[in-house]
Amino acid sequence: MSALRVLCCLDGVNAEVLGQALARLWPLAGDRLRVGLLYVIDTRPLGELERRRERFLRPPHLPPVRQEQLRQAERETAQEILQEAARYVSGAELLQREGKAEQEIVRCAQEWGASLIMLCARSPRNGHGPEQGPASVGHVARFVLDHAGCPVLLLRGMLPSETPGAS
Repeated sequence: MSALRVLCCLDGVNAEVLGQALARLWPLAGDRLRVGLLYVIDTRPLGELERRRERFLRPPHLPPVRQEQLRQAERETAQEILQEAARYVSGAELLQREGKAEQEIVRCAQEWGASLIMLCARSPRNGHGPEQGPASVGHVARFVLDHAGCPVLLLRGMLPSETPGAS
């Protein structure tokens, strides 16, 4: 039997949920389970910042030194997120990309040979994310669901904790 290659998409706050799901869904997979932890540095916020600068009659681009400082801070944050996630999923391959998150997830899944993509429906905002309804799936998850070349497991919130002796 070939290895199950699960690509887990990190959003900065969902590492525990993904780790918990992996532990509960594939406890006996052993050597047949390969996990990739992916974090994408989304390049859209920098473009939005430049558009806002233009609105106030400023040069559209930040000075190169400032741009590099922002990129370096994003790379450091990405590494922290990946390292934190690695605590929940030992032996995982750490993957980092830059670009539009939804497109990079689909591209990475194809290049990495993922059998399954795991991602969360939407990050909660201020601890209150919509659990049901059309707003419960963000644009990234929607794009991945529509364009992925492999099955997608969409997680919503925390899995219920197991109680000993429950069947």
